[in-house]
Amino acid sequence: MRKFLLLVLAGAIVIGLYTYVTPKLSQHGTIPWLQDIRLAISTNENPYTNNLSSVEQTILNVTSNKCKRELLLKGELFNLSKTDILTDLPLDVLNSHDFLPVKKGGFYEPENCEPLTRTVIIIPYRNREKHLKIIINNLHRILQRQQLKYGIFVIELSLPTTFNIGVLMNMGFLLANNISEYDCFVFHDVDLIPLDDRIAYHCDVSPKHMSAFNTKYAKVNIAKALPYSAYVGGVISLRGVDYKKLNGFSNAYFGWGGTDDDIEIRAKAAMIPFKRENQNIGRYYALPHQRDSNNTENLFKGSLLKSSRKRYLNEGLNTVEKCCKRVSIVYRDLYVHVTVSCDENIVMNQLLNL
Repeated sequence: MRKFLLLVLAGAIVIGLYTYVTPKLSQHGTIPWLQDIRLAISTNENPYTNNLSSVEQTILNVTSNKCKRELLLKGELFNLSKTDILTDLPLDVLNSHDFLPVKKGGFYEPENCEPLTRTVIIIPYRNREKHLKIIINNLHRILQRQQLKYGIFVIELSLPTTFNIGVLMNMGFLLANNISEYDCFVFHDVDLIPLDDRIAYHCDVSPKHMSAFNTKYAKVNIAKALPYSAYVGGVISLRGVDYKKLNGFSNAYFGWGGTDDDIEIRAKAAMIPFKRENQNIGRYYALPHQRDSNNTENLFKGSLLKSSRKRYLNEGLNTVEKCCKRVSIVYRDLYVHVTVSCDENIVMNQLLNL
């Protein structure tokens, strides 16, 4: 009886050590035998089944139902050369339909495994129908390869209000949270097409600038492929808790320019600065387009950026519903289409009262 109790105690200690140590070790590199178990699961062949200890079997049971994102990733999505991506490609070259059926509204989750995360894509939109079809198709393709549970929200600002990316991002964040629970929020320009399926559409502990290589800027300088070092425009990802710490995007920027620089300043002020995706992975093709006539350059962006750090806690996510409202929400076949209206005068009065 005494030996039996000692064996039980020893087993409990071993299980406790594995429970605590295994995640720690996994952060610094894959444990060889656990890697073999994962491989065996993924191929439906498990040569270890009859030789596993009770502790190893417990870990196997816990990990066996997790989706294995890396098994479906191949890297290059379109097999384009460096020369190709620096030219204006025909739109049909980039319009992939290689994805599984999704639920009405564009919602999807893997059927045979537990998704690694719940991601929502928020796309600010106006009058770019051809580009929208291409990005939606490509997002379904890459998100399914990464075995994520996800939704896609297209947020459109009604006319005649001058285009404002910040209010669309903030309204999209609030509306997506009302519909479902998400771990990761990806804010995505409509004209940027991912070229590599290893671009992580899930969130890190820090905000991430995902579009590290943008062909729009690579045409000017292929070594940098970005306009300047602090640039975080294009595609970014943040956890919900971090987005709230930044108080979302500023609502102040009507017209082109300033919004991306403002959120970069907010992130630094909140002590959670952006990190950037590896440039060899975070590659995006910029669909060529002319700027919309209702998206003129914001002439006040310079002065607004100077005050960004001082006002970021007082305007943004926490004030957007005072000046903007949802007009309609439509569950289309591949995405949720939300139209919002916004009163520019209310936004400007809010700024004057800060």
